[in-house]
Amino acid sequence: MGGDLAAEWLKLRKRASTWVLGTVLFLSVLLFGYVLAYAFVATAPDAGGSPDGTSPAAQPALGEMLQDLLPENMVSNLLAATSGPGKILALVLGVMTVGSEYGWGTLKTILVQRSGRAGIAFGKLLAVGTALVAFVLAAFAAGAVGSCGVALVENVPVRWPGAGELVGGAVATWLILTTWAVLGAFLAALFRGTPIAVGVGLIYALVLEGIVASSPVENGVLKGALGMLPGQSSSSLASSFGPTAQSGGDSQAVLLLTFYVVGFSVATSLLLRARDVDD
Repeated sequence: MGGDLAAEWLKLRKRASTWVLGTVLFLSVLLFGYVLAYAFVATAPDAGGSPDGTSPAAQPALGEMLQDLLPENMVSNLLAATSGPGKILALVLGVMTVGSEYGWGTLKTILVQRSGRAGIAFGKLLAVGTALVAFVLAAFAAGAVGSCGVALVENVPVRWPGAGELVGGAVATWLILTTWAVLGAFLAALFRGTPIAVGVGLIYALVLEGIVASSPVENGVLKGALGMLPGQSSSSLASSFGPTAQSGGDSQAVLLLTFYVVGFSVATSLLLRARDVDD
């Protein structure tokens, strides 16, 4: 397993696409999570419609938005970002890690020269999980830069979250990203390639999960079942951090996301073991 992990990690960190996805995550968190959000707060008119406007902090709603952009609320703001665009980037990373072997025709060579199929599958997934640690660090770096910039512009003291909240937020971010990455790896193994797997993954993440989130379901059992989907579990875990944290759902979300990580990993391994490369 160690040799499989080392080989897959070498390939993953040598690919330009890995660095591109990590850079896109950094820029998306910085741009959408802070720059555009602060621009909206800073340029919003006052509640009375006065042309000159007032300080955003003078208005309750805009004041809360501004508080979310400060360093002490960095963890909740980052989790909101990574449970959105971050999950798409992680899904694409998982698809590319497994699906590109089919597109390049290199899977046969790997199977001949190295260990068993299960070892190769888990080596790939462990390498993806390792890469996502760097993605989490990139997201937190973007959050630190963006939140400090807002604090400096607003001339307020910089107060960082506690160490426990930072560690918990980083682990939660990694778990969310890993869930979507292994889903992408499973889809790539299922469809034996990249294009269809990316398409199906994006349709599920952006369309189907969006419909579920906005559907007015009244049945308690059905509503609970829909709440157990990966996207809903990711949102539930993300909402368990910050000043408006919703308690009670974080433990269930962690268990569900862990179940998805293990389940999709095992399913990916079984697909690689049970099917011929050319089927």
